[in-house]
Amino acid sequence: MLIFPIEAFARYYQKNKNIKLCLKIAEPIIKVEAKQNTIVKKINKNTQIEEYHFIVKNYEIINNNKKVSEIGFSFNIEIKNSNNKFPIKCELYDCLSEKEILQKDDKTESIIINKNEEFERCYKLYLKYDKEKNLKTSNEIDVIVNINQKS
Repeated sequence: MLIFPIEAFARYYQKNKNIKLCLKIAEPIIKVEAKQNTIVKKINKNTQIEEYHFIVKNYEIINNNKKVSEIGFSFNIEIKNSNNKFPIKCELYDCLSEKEILQKDDKTESIIINKNEEFERCYKLYLKYDKEKNLKTSNEIDVIVNINQKS
């Protein structure tokens, strides 16, 4: 960002009226990549555990150049079941620490990403039919993984 004293800029502008200022506002970068090609699986009372991996990162590669987010921010991960009556248990683990990070409300705590620092984290999601809730419901659900950015 360039900062000019207002008086000096005003004098310069009067002498040379063909000045254009182009400012670009930095935007946060957050990317989510699935490690599998598909995550469509049947989950029923005979299902053991289905495991899915995904990565969250704050950079992108454009023309072989890595561009890291210039803005710091925080995010959380939320797991949603499209059919709340479908008996499914979800567990989410940080692959680095191997700790479960999903809280009782099916959200993680806020995860902080610092500006201009590369961030890449792998997560494991385990899905299992909850036999304790032996309910008769529809056969299909969508398990939705939301990445919620916070300023």
